[in-house]
Amino acid sequence: MAVLGVYIEAGGCAKAEALADELGLPILKEKPDVLSSGVYLLVGDQGLELAFTNAKRGRPFRVDFNTPKFKKIRDRGTPRSHIFAKAMGKSGAESLVLDATMGWASDTVMLLGMGFHVHACEQSKVVVAMVKDAIQRAQSEDPAWVGFFSRLEIHAFEAGDFLEQSTQKWSAVYVDPMFVKPKTTSLSTKPIEFLKELQTGDASPDPDGTLIRDLAFVKSCKRAIVKQPLKARPSDKKPAHSFLGQSIRYDVFVNSP
Repeated sequence: MAVLGVYIEAGGCAKAEALADELGLPILKEKPDVLSSGVYLLVGDQGLELAFTNAKRGRPFRVDFNTPKFKKIRDRGTPRSHIFAKAMGKSGAESLVLDATMGWASDTVMLLGMGFHVHACEQSKVVVAMVKDAIQRAQSEDPAWVGFFSRLEIHAFEAGDFLEQSTQKWSAVYVDPMFVKPKTTSLSTKPIEFLKELQTGDASPDPDGTLIRDLAFVKSCKRAIVKQPLKARPSDKKPAHSFLGQSIRYDVFVNSP
């Protein structure tokens, strides 16, 4: 569903109109408050937030990296014992990873915490704007973020289109197809709800990440790591390794010469 527009709250950034123009969204004169489904972008002194038109669905959401969870990754790195780190393998000075499905950048931060240089793709311009806003806020509040995020480049592209044009030599490509998390998960589902609201058009042509994986191998990428539900059906190719969690798994595919 398309974003309805941009609503500027008191204390909203002076560049709000430029942002709306960049995103191709209208400025809303009144805050939407209807019972139908939909989302709109809030610009205020707390940064960019995404809100449901139906307030009963929950409070607005914003990306925030200045939290204990992310600061720990920044300061100590992503634990090597984490199954995500095990799946990604060791990073080197020239290790270049493509995060093909950035979303709200939680996994992107973990990749940076592993020491990788990361290029992250996200086709939603609204999501890209919110993540960039969160990075700017984090860096202004805590300069320790400046060096951390210096190893990240964000691209407002669909990953397949980006890979087609890319001339980079990728050490690995990471794909997290958006799937429904189990109801027993302790993680908040609101970020996922907002991502689903931002989806437009038909269902994803690459629901299990195989198209991105295969394109990455055509572009001479060494490894592709695909995040899947724990009990998801095996893909068309057998992974070289699988790292299992409580509700998810990471399938690692190796590009054979």
